[in-house]
Amino acid sequence: MENPFQILRRFIKWEMMDLEAIVETIDSKNDLTKRKRTIVESQILNSKEIKKLQAGGSFKHSLMSKNSKIMKITDLNEKIENKEKEIDCAEVITKIIFLYL
Repeated sequence: MENPFQILRRFIKWEMMDLEAIVETIDSKNDLTKRKRTIVESQILNSKEIKKLQAGGSFKHSLMSKNSKIMKITDLNEKIENKEKEIDCAEVITKIIFLYL
């Protein structure tokens, strides 16, 4: 016959491990949320930059050649597309984390 205190001790240990896993999962979700917010802010800045370039923008933009403006706009559009993919991936990962909980 096994000692009931040993059984209780083992049970409490497993429960503590479960709680630590839940806390770690919540921390990971919070980190993903912060990362997603940073990506969205970066995406907004890139969109504003594109609008400035297309409108003629600042003095710096007026000194750029037409080809360099086109290249810059293309580069910014690619960055925006990549950021959208990152946001989608972050949302999927967040959903998976919630399913785990």
